[in-house]
Amino acid sequence: MTMRPSVLVFGFVLVSIFLLSGCLSSGKNPSPTPSTQVAILSIALNESGGISGSFFKSWTLFNGTSTLVQQGKTKSKAVSATEIASLAQYLSDSGFFSKPLAKSNRCADCFAYSGIVQLGGQRRDIQLGGNDVASETLDGLIQRLSELGPVFSTVVTPGAECQMDADCITSGCSGTLCQPKSAPSSITTCEYRNEYACYQSDGCICQSGRCAWSQSTIQCLGDFNKPTGQTDAERACQSSCLQQKAAGVDLTTSPCISNAIISGWVCDVAHSPRNDVIDNDPANTCPAYGSSAKHFVEVDGNCQLIRAA
Repeated sequence: MTMRPSVLVFGFVLVSIFLLSGCLSSGKNPSPTPSTQVAILSIALNESGGISGSFFKSWTLFNGTSTLVQQGKTKSKAVSATEIASLAQYLSDSGFFSKPLAKSNRCADCFAYSGIVQLGGQRRDIQLGGNDVASETLDGLIQRLSELGPVFSTVVTPGAECQMDADCITSGCSGTLCQPKSAPSSITTCEYRNEYACYQSDGCICQSGRCAWSQSTIQCLGDFNKPTGQTDAERACQSSCLQQKAAGVDLTTSPCISNAIISGWVCDVAHSPRNDVIDNDPANTCPAYGSSAKHFVEVDGNCQLIRAA
């Protein structure tokens, strides 16, 4: 029996469809759509202030690296893509770029915050003063940055009252005492003197397991407690000494350089280390000291300052 052309064409179409479907089912699957990448995230956040006004901490997250700066120390660590994605998700879910970052301005001695957070095309500038209370949204970011790290490891010293600077706080009405955070607050009289500004320089820190004022704070207080004109007298005495040395004056005998280097001050040469037999001999001291001059500056034979009072 002869088949009609229409039947042959129909059969050919069926076979073609079958073969084509087989090729599609047995061939390689199309490449999957690439997963959506996390938008570029960068954070720079500073925390400062507190009761003493001297605390400072800074977090920076950029290009896969998290950096912490705290009280002059710096430490960095690599951050995984998963950790960055988690932090970015928090910023999006919490409404960080639209919600208020401060709850009120009724806080005394709260931390101040400043910085910039960018996620893709979104940006939030942060500027909270010391009277502002951080919102739950900002607190959540701070908590996550703290957990992300890095952290400063500390060596625990048995019996020490502090392990790190954060364990120490200022106390007293004028903030002039340095004590462990765990100790009861101390009570002092309420007054203010100009030198109290020194307590804000580096603040109360942990030194060898004890809370104490930093060396720069102590130096600052010493400068405030100098008698009037001491700095000028020291400079003038050293300058006059150098002039006499250049002129060939013998300074080994500890002579008096001036009975009035400035008003009320004498300038005297002494030995370093001090030789009391020679240096206290009235013949080698300035006669004006104790009468017209109440203060003295002592320099050594090379015109280096020994002491002043």
